Amino acid sequence: MSTALVATPRNMFSYHYLVTRDGEQVADLDLSHFRDHCEVEMDGDIYHIRRDGTFKKSFNLEQHGEVMARAKQVSWFRRTIEMEYSGRTVQMKPLSIMNPRRFGVFFDGQQQGLIEPAHWMNPRKKNIEISSEIPLPLQIFLFTLLIFGDRSD
Repeated sequence: MSTALVATPRNMFSYHYLVTRDGEQVADLDLSHFRDHCEVEMDGDIYHIRRDGTFKKSFNLEQHGEVMARAKQVSWFRRTIEMEYSGRTVQMKPLSIMNPRRFGVFFDGQQQGLIEPAHWMNPRKKNIEISSEIPLPLQIFLFTLLIFGDRSD
């Protein structure tokens, strides 16, 4: 596992997140308030996360107009999301029905990460600890999909 990322909203009602690692800013997420779109800035590069269609539960991670990864919600009831990139599949799903805010990230069938609230009093602030086998932009993509899901619930 790599060092954990921490995603913190700018303020109580904000959908603007700062993602840090060891206190250093790694990414800046600016989620749209009225639609499922997010602009992410990492290392001076701009990425876009967009819903694939109006009523679809699929999303794309794009950089310079090219799709880097696709994700879709494969099970609404179980809140399972599958992401495809470079011919590989990553699955994200809640680890327990008793604690539905802890999501496991599974790569080739084995758990490779965890996204969970940093503290029970602040469920919007999240710890993101995912194996470095999954590139950083894709880790941020998975986190953003959780935010979109929380927002629509």
